[in-house]
Amino acid sequence: MDRQLPSSIRTDTAKRHFYQVWSIIGIVLIIAAAGYVSGVLSTPIAIVVWAAIFVLILRKPVAFFEAHGIPRVLGTALSYLLFALVLGLLGIVMFSPAFGLGDQLSSLIASVPSYVQEATRMWNDFSARYADIMQNTRVSEWVDSMSSSLISWANDFAASSATGIVEFGAGLANSLMIIGFALVVAFWLLMELPALSREMARLVPESRREGFDMLRRTTTRIIDGYLLATLAVCTIVGIACGILYIVAGVPNAGILAIIVGVFNVIPVIGHWIGLILVVVIAAFTNPVLALVVFIGTIVIQEAVYTFVQPKLMANSVDVHPVLVILALFIGSAAGSAVQGLFGSVVGMLISIPVAALAKALFVYYYERGTGLQVVAEDGVFFKGSPSSQEVPGTKPDAVADAIAPAPKPKKPTGAAAWLTTSISPALTGKLGGDGKGSARKAGRSSASYRHERGDADAGADASAQGRAEANPDRTDVGLDVSVSRRQK
Repeated sequence: MDRQLPSSIRTDTAKRHFYQVWSIIGIVLIIAAAGYVSGVLSTPIAIVVWAAIFVLILRKPVAFFEAHGIPRVLGTALSYLLFALVLGLLGIVMFSPAFGLGDQLSSLIASVPSYVQEATRMWNDFSARYADIMQNTRVSEWVDSMSSSLISWANDFAASSATGIVEFGAGLANSLMIIGFALVVAFWLLMELPALSREMARLVPESRREGFDMLRRTTTRIIDGYLLATLAVCTIVGIACGILYIVAGVPNAGILAIIVGVFNVIPVIGHWIGLILVVVIAAFTNPVLALVVFIGTIVIQEAVYTFVQPKLMANSVDVHPVLVILALFIGSAAGSAVQGLFGSVVGMLISIPVAALAKALFVYYYERGTGLQVVAEDGVFFKGSPSSQEVPGTKPDAVADAIAPAPKPKKPTGAAAWLTTSISPALTGKLGGDGKGSARKAGRSSASYRHERGDADAGADASAQGRAEANPDRTDVGLDVSVSRRQK
């Protein structure tokens, strides 16, 4: 006969199960309510999101101007002017007849029906060669139906391009209105950012200051690192592929290079999608040309992702590919609910830094609450260089582990070692080093982390730091919400 548990234990167990069930129900209801609110308040939410993006992009130029003695209002205006000049140059390159990208886009759209017809012809040749298989009635009917559908879709796509452009223009006008309001909001936020930082610091109690300090530093570091690195990678890949396509004689080389570069915004799978699209289009011109495009694009993208991206994202937190894919779908769905296709793209773009931030927060609060070190070099979702090995009776450094870099790769041997020691230093300068800097960063204490990153995360240079020391009430410029030395 099994011994029955005391009534107090059974009551506690029932309460725990009750709270767990209703916690899950509450989370589901909160998610549903958030989805409904995002649909109703899509425009204000979009303005807030875009304003935050502009603040992240322009806060360092504003801090640079202020560090050189330019008033913050004037520095913000100059940063906006530089931003407008960059966008204007991009617009000239994209739409000016001198560069022909607009004509290339029109030519590419007009060529879609011919591409489909060529694919149908190639399929017919294949069918004739393997007639014994294709004579099957069901297979023949399926092929005829599929080819007819493809031709019809291609013709409709080309014919409705004008209507699609009108619809796209209407959506673009709405997006431009939202971006215009976001620019105004971002301008005021950039002007008041130091005062806003001090005000936020005063709202945080002393007991929660370490967690808040970790949160704002990790947020600025991850988002800055990811957005700037992604922009740089897309630009480098697009320019290099454009040169390759022009030299190889690929039709519409400029537009195809832009397509490849833009798809690199999507992590994990984006560069493969762009590669497949370009190779398929090139195959209709010349199979040998398609092979050249395939090999050249892979070499360019792998070189950038091997030698350039790691250096640019050195301060970002790695996210497992499974979490990346889930974050992409969630970000795309959330952005689409707020602002359609345009919002979907933006949602995918910011989903990865949000996932990295969520990972860092989980590591910090989990290690701080349990005293267990979850970050390990052989980990999966929490793979990284731990701040220190677990020592019985001591707690891990939660702050250092929350921003732990990826573990140092194993030392290559053979041909890989020759490539690393010979080619990598020539291309990237310091990338051929031994990686000890990352190890030192991984092993530093939270106090050292706060000391080292206090001014660097805000983008302040030596002169700005000198002014901060002269005025102890002054906080870092930018999103960093440092507590003044007097408060410490």
